[in-house]
Amino acid sequence: MSNKPIKNDDVIVMFSAALGTEYGIDKITGLKKDTVFKLLQEMMGLSNNEIEFEPEEYLEKAGATVEPIFSSSGMNDDKGIFYDFDFSYDAGIVIKAEDFSIKKQSENMMNRLNFSNETLSETDAKADEFEIYQIRSYEKFRNIRFENMEALKRFGLKIEYDNYNSVYKGQLNNMDLEDIFEKFNIDRPEDFKGHSLSVSDIVVLNKNGEDTAYFVDSFGFKNVPEFILSKEKSKNKISSDKEFSIVEALKENKEKIKAKESVNKIDANKSFNER
Repeated sequence: MSNKPIKNDDVIVMFSAALGTEYGIDKITGLKKDTVFKLLQEMMGLSNNEIEFEPEEYLEKAGATVEPIFSSSGMNDDKGIFYDFDFSYDAGIVIKAEDFSIKKQSENMMNRLNFSNETLSETDAKADEFEIYQIRSYEKFRNIRFENMEALKRFGLKIEYDNYNSVYKGQLNNMDLEDIFEKFNIDRPEDFKGHSLSVSDIVVLNKNGEDTAYFVDSFGFKNVPEFILSKEKSKNKISSDKEFSIVEALKENKEKIKAKESVNKIDANKSFNER
């Protein structure tokens, strides 16, 4: 079960049967709400065509992360349930929570808020963390690794997320940048696979949920907000590309279903004519 509070962009899906007496509710992350709805509709079509599959596996193959948060077998059954979509096996449709009555929508929203607040109070606040990035070991970067910021700019290399690999992530434990530099030079952790922290590396500090990136320069550290911006752009591009491939996959599945139905009709007509 997820022990993280529900975020606004998390998608909550109920899979219900036996007139709602049997259900499981999952938190879906990694996909937008509209995309999840399209996938659920696609799954309903596959279900109606008697094609066996596991809903969670189907969503995960599309790039989602699926975490159970409720079930009729006892998981969080002491809390009020909520969801964005109900994948109803009984009705054979996907029901949107936004189509509920105003009263039921309000109850749904309050349950979601209460669940998130309770979960947050049950778990410790997320510890401050740091992450170390080092320039990728590509041939084109071979002569500029360990160079200072001035040299990188001279070579035309931007301080961008896609030019770096993450090599270590850990808790800050009240360390500052100087402490991190010292630790990863003279007392490196056994599970650290990078080289000693050096010029051209990036250290990202996550404090109170906010990321700040620092470039290790010849003298001290320099704040590089462009690294965080490029990281967000890269993540958004991956998400966009993934959703495009999902749409193409949905189209392909629909064409297969239509083709199968067409073949079945031909076979049925042939059988009828042969009588």
